[in-house]
Amino acid sequence: MSKPGKVILSWEEFGNLMKELVDKIKYARLPVTHVYGPPVGGVFVAGVLAKQLEIEYISLDKLHIVKPQRLLIVDDLTDTGKTMRSLIPEKFHEVVLTAALYWKPNQKDFWKPTISVHQTMNWIVFPWERLDEKPNRPGYENLK
Repeated sequence: MSKPGKVILSWEEFGNLMKELVDKIKYARLPVTHVYGPPVGGVFVAGVLAKQLEIEYISLDKLHIVKPQRLLIVDDLTDTGKTMRSLIPEKFHEVVLTAALYWKPNQKDFWKPTISVHQTMNWIVFPWERLDEKPNRPGYENLK
């Protein structure tokens, strides 16, 4: 297995990824009426999806009022699943729909979203992130 690299995304590339994600969600005909994205990256993804899919963006304090089958929780990237698991009660793990631009399967544990655009092992730097930010995951310490 090759060593992971660092990928720096532009706003234009983010827009292209979002178009792919919107198209995949439309094609899958997911019955969603509400979308939520956790800060920071998920907010960008959820905001675009809310507009493009004409569904309601909801805040964290309103997650409990939406039928789990109608809720889409999105993030820019999923890997360990810690964020998704913290947002979705275990009894709804198989029901709530999730999406991400990227997902990372890792050796121990990961969260595979219902829909994603790409699978990667690279360190992704999104346009809203600092370029000099240091990766906080094992195996990425030496990336520049």
